[in-house]
Amino acid sequence: MIGCGRPLEAQNVPLFPNHDLMIAGHDLMIAGHDPVLVEHDLVLAEHDRVIAEHNLVIAEHNLVIAEHDRVFVGHELAFVRQELVSVGHDLVFVGHELVIVGHELVIVGHDLVLEEHDLVLEEHDLVLEEHELVLEEHELVLEEHDLVLEEHDLVLEEHDLVLEEHDLVLEEHDLVFGSREAAAERPRVLLKKVRGGRKIRSTFFEQPEKIHSSSDASEDIHMPDPLHPHYDEPGVRYDSGFFYADGVQPLPPPQPKHRTRMSSIVINLSRLNAKQLVDLSDLVSPKLAPTAPATPPLPNMAAKVTALIAERNATKAASDIYEAAKSALVNLKNARDDAADALRAEHKVVISAVEAESRGEATELSSSGYPLGSSTSQNATVPGVIGNLALTAGDADATLDLSYDPEPNSKTYDVQITTVDPLLGPWTTHAQPTTSSLLLSGLTSGQRVWVRVRGVGSKGAGGWSDPATKIVP
Repeated sequence: MIGCGRPLEAQNVPLFPNHDLMIAGHDLMIAGHDPVLVEHDLVLAEHDRVIAEHNLVIAEHNLVIAEHDRVFVGHELAFVRQELVSVGHDLVFVGHELVIVGHELVIVGHDLVLEEHDLVLEEHDLVLEEHELVLEEHELVLEEHDLVLEEHDLVLEEHDLVLEEHDLVLEEHDLVFGSREAAAERPRVLLKKVRGGRKIRSTFFEQPEKIHSSSDASEDIHMPDPLHPHYDEPGVRYDSGFFYADGVQPLPPPQPKHRTRMSSIVINLSRLNAKQLVDLSDLVSPKLAPTAPATPPLPNMAAKVTALIAERNATKAASDIYEAAKSALVNLKNARDDAADALRAEHKVVISAVEAESRGEATELSSSGYPLGSSTSQNATVPGVIGNLALTAGDADATLDLSYDPEPNSKTYDVQITTVDPLLGPWTTHAQPTTSSLLLSGLTSGQRVWVRVRGVGSKGAGGWSDPATKIVP
C-alpha cells in the first residue's frame, strides 16, 4: 500500500514494468537482427571478394595497358628515330643542294668577271681607237698647216718675182733714158732668202767715183735716200738685212722642213684567239731578240721579249691541252650520237612489232607505254619554255655549239641571235632545227652573241627562253 510509507523496492514491485518489456522486446529484436547482420556481413564479405577479384582484373588490365604503352612508346621511339634519320638525310640533301648552289654562284661570279673583263677590253679597244683617231686628226692638222705654209711661201715667191721684174724694168728704163750717174743714184734692191725660203728686200747705194777735195781727199761721198737709208745712217738696226758691199752673193735658201708623220702599230689584240697570239709571238720574238751575233733592231727589249716568250709558252701549253680535250670531247660526242642512233633504230623496230601484234587496238597500244598518235593530237598543248640553254666553243673558229632541253610538245624550234642588246634586240632567226642541239656558224670571232630558243608545235609557238651568251672564239 502506498500509505504505509514503505519503499517500492522493498515491496519487490518494478518501477517501470513497460520499460522492461520494451527492453526485452528490443533484445529479441536485436537477437533477430543479428542473423540478418551476419547475413549482411556475409554478403559484404562476398562483395569485398568480388571487388577484390575485380581489382585483380583491373590490375591485370592495367599491366596489359602498361605493356601496350611500353610497346607503343617503343614504336614511337622507333618512329622518332626514323624521323630523325629522315631529317638527317634531308639536312644532308639540303647541304648538297647548298653546295651545288654555291658552285653555281661561283660559276655565275666567274662568268660575270669574264664579262666584266671583256667589257674592260672593249673599252680599252675603244680608247685605243679614239687615240688613233686623235692622232690621225693631229696629223691632218699638221699637214694642213704645212700646206698653208707652202702656200704662203709661194705667195711670197710670186711677190719677190714681181719685185725682181720691177727692178729689171727700172734698170732698163735707166739704161734707155738715164745716164750712168742716174743709175748709180738709184738704190739697188737685192733679195735675201731667209726664214724658210722667204725673201727680204735689202737696199744699198752704189758708191760713185771718189771726189778729192782740198780739205779731205780721202772722204767718200754717198747719196742719202730717206726712203732707202744707208747702212750707217741713224735708225738702221743690225738685223735689217743690209748688204754693206757690192758683189756679195745672197745666202742659199734653206731647205723647207717637212714634218715627218709618226708611225704607230695598229693591231686589235682582243680580236685574236690563242693560236693567232702564239703565231704573232713566234713572228715578233726572233725579230726583236735575234740570236747572236745578230744585233737587235731596238735596244732594251731583251727582258720584255723574254717575258713575252714565257707567256707564249704558257699559252701554247694551255692551248694544246684544250685542243686535245676538245678532240676527245668530239670523239665522245660522236660515240654518244652513234649510240643514240642505234637506240633510236631499236625503238623503231619495237614500235613496228607492237603495232603489228596489237593490230591497231588502242588499248593494247597504250599498254605498251608508247604515246598514241590520236591521243597526242587531241591532248596537244602549247610548248613550254625551253630550259638549260648551253653555249660552248665549236670545233672550228667562229662557231658555237648550242644545246637545250627537248620539249615534248614541240615539233621544231626557233633559234634567234643578237649582238646588240638581249632585252631590246634586234633578234634575228638563225635556224629552225628539229633537234635539241645545233651548230651555230657564220659568226664573227671575238664578238659577244646572245641566243634564245622557243618551241613550235601543232598548237602554236611557246614562250622564249632566257638568253644564253658567250664570246665567239
